[in-house]
Amino acid sequence: MTIQSSAYSSKELRWFFRERQQAIEDWFNIHDAALDQQKERHDFYLDMFPSDHISYKLREGKTEIKIRSGGPNTVFNFGKYSGYAESWLKWSLSLKNNIGSPEQLYDLNMSRFIEIIKRRSLVMFEVYPDAALSRIPAGIFPAEGCQVEYTALQISGDSWFSYSFEAFGSGEQIDRNFNLVTHHVLSEIAGVQLTAKNSYSYPALLKSFH
Repeated sequence: MTIQSSAYSSKELRWFFRERQQAIEDWFNIHDAALDQQKERHDFYLDMFPSDHISYKLREGKTEIKIRSGGPNTVFNFGKYSGYAESWLKWSLSLKNNIGSPEQLYDLNMSRFIEIIKRRSLVMFEVYPDAALSRIPAGIFPAEGCQVEYTALQISGDSWFSYSFEAFGSGEQIDRNFNLVTHHVLSEIAGVQLTAKNSYSYPALLKSFH
């Protein structure tokens, strides 16, 4: 999957929490992706209030635009877990210079952007034509797959945590990739509250800061 300049589709499921989720962290620790070992990064989201269907951010010399193309009313259920699965179209573009802050690029008041400081644990799965799954190194994007992410966030001094799945691939296979990986991973996790009440997107989260 090429993410430097081309648009690509994804199906995403995300939950937010105010407290650390030990059961989720234990799963990432087993997969050698401990949260506390991850590098901190700074993402700057353009404040698009009151919209929750579009996102624009600047991060480490890249800009990313996301538009929701399906959802947020698509209900996901697996056992006792529930949430809202959303389809997104994303463009990721590299800037000529490694710009790390909007004020280096735009003639805008910095209050137009919301800074989110992140530490992300990532586990990537490739999905094969026979529906078999294989974990591959994070940072490598196969043609068909799904990324599992657990992130510690700092937003305006508040601590948040996010747990998500992001499936991608050819159009007719994205749902298959999503279902295979979510069911596989969630069957290995217990003792965490994953409900529709705390399932929403980053743009929806940022609306709560108004």
